[in-house]
Amino acid sequence: MFSRVLPRHWPLWLQLGLPIALVVSMSVGLIAFLNFFNYQKSYRQLQLDRYLVLGKDVRQAIESGLNVGLDPAANTRLEGLLGQLRQESAGVQFMAVVDEAGKQLVATGTLPAGQDWAVTPASAPAQNDWQKQDDALYYLGLPYRNSFGVAIGSLVIGYPRSAIDNATTAMRLRLLRLWLLVSLAVFAVTPLAVWLLTRKMSRELDLAAHAIDHALDPDPPEIPQFKALGEELAQDIPQFIRSSRESARLITPAAPEQP
Repeated sequence: MFSRVLPRHWPLWLQLGLPIALVVSMSVGLIAFLNFFNYQKSYRQLQLDRYLVLGKDVRQAIESGLNVGLDPAANTRLEGLLGQLRQESAGVQFMAVVDEAGKQLVATGTLPAGQDWAVTPASAPAQNDWQKQDDALYYLGLPYRNSFGVAIGSLVIGYPRSAIDNATTAMRLRLLRLWLLVSLAVFAVTPLAVWLLTRKMSRELDLAAHAIDHALDPDPPEIPQFKALGEELAQDIPQFIRSSRESARLITPAAPEQP
């Protein structure tokens, strides 16, 4: 009973339109996913470069004092310079000058406790600029050197994660919203476009299926012309129907004569 009520197959425009829309939606989602991570990486690097430029200026002032025998702790201009740069540079949580062992010499802001502020933390390359992070802050360390080129301390800059994380989160949500809107548009437009392109072909396929199903009926339907299926199918389908009828006629035993 249900076979008579339910359609034998999904419409062609759905069979083609939905997979095409799904592929397009997944492709757009993958592009948005990659764009987000590129944005996140670029934004973090941009912020790092901004603080790196700031730190290099301070390191140059520290090393200039060392060249004339002025230790950072005794450089009275250094604390004022750090305070001025912190006020002028948005997002700087603290700036601190530490010695080789990580002991604070000059600082503006509060240097967090419980961190390794040595010249070369275990996670950093030897005597190179290094980066660290915790739950609240990113840290940038710039070792400074004496006149012999030996690193004897570091300038440590701390800046909050929240500003960067909020910006990347906002971009992630924006890309997600755009992807959802694009996906809705794709699922709405693609099946309609496929229907417009395949409606004639779908109609002829249904006619061909009906003609084949009833090819061996006592009163078979007339074989239609198939213009949208292409020249080859337009010839093969009617030929198949005629061959089926001829074969059925040949193998069907003749009815016995009535006495």
